[in-house]
Amino acid sequence: LVTTGSDVSVNQLQSEQALNVAEGGKEYALRKLKESCSYTGDANIALGSGTFTVTVTGGGTKTITSTATVGSATRVVVATAQVTCASIAVDSNSRDRGRGVSSLTWNHNVSGVNRILIVGVSIRNTSSQTVVGVTYAGIPLTQIGFQDNGTNVRVELWQLVPPATGNNPIVVTLSAAANVVGGAVSLTEVDQTTPIDAGPAFAPGNSNAPSVAITTVTDNAWVIDTMASPDATATVGAGQTEQWNFNTVGGPPGTLHVRGAGST
Repeated sequence: LVTTGSDVSVNQLQSEQALNVAEGGKEYALRKLKESCSYTGDANIALGSGTFTVTVTGGGTKTITSTATVGSATRVVVATAQVTCASIAVDSNSRDRGRGVSSLTWNHNVSGVNRILIVGVSIRNTSSQTVVGVTYAGIPLTQIGFQDNGTNVRVELWQLVPPATGNNPIVVTLSAAANVVGGAVSLTEVDQTTPIDAGPAFAPGNSNAPSVAITTVTDNAWVIDTMASPDATATVGAGQTEQWNFNTVGGPPGTLHVRGAGST
């Protein structure tokens, strides 16, 4: 009887603890949904004397299932939450240029929530110059992709999620000195887990009306583009909003220039 009573007491204690851990998992999922409305769950998260696994399903109404284990006891908590995802919006943009430089530095101001920073770099790559790295507030960005048109021009896209708030420097480092244009745009209410929806898609060519096809996967996703050209003018088309547009004019006669531009 004493042994049986002890086992019952232990099981009851573990069951109560598992319920508390499951409730903690539910609160964890709610916080994650506030950070990203596309959050789908996590497995084996330690909490107190146990672990929990949460799954999130559904559209506007999310169903949260939190399963917790403490010892031999398992408890499940199921809750629903109405989630409204805010629309993506432009936070701010910035730009800079340099002639015959191996690095480019300018400041960009970031604010808001669920942020992403996109940096586009357009290079007159006469000697096959490339971007070695990009940082914002000292934090490295990740390259999204690149495209060059021989040794005429080259364009690269880089991203950081989430960038620090405040007015901080963007530093672009090149493999060798070149004429270069840098542009940046920060956006808010972007999915923090999988911010890049589709692509990237790049295309080289010689055209006064450059274009590239891309198919988005998620409703209400935005497209960000950037281009490089040998100092041609650049004008946005229908449905585009210009975020930066700059060139490297100046220097001695015969200098090979580049124009970089980006839009959403």
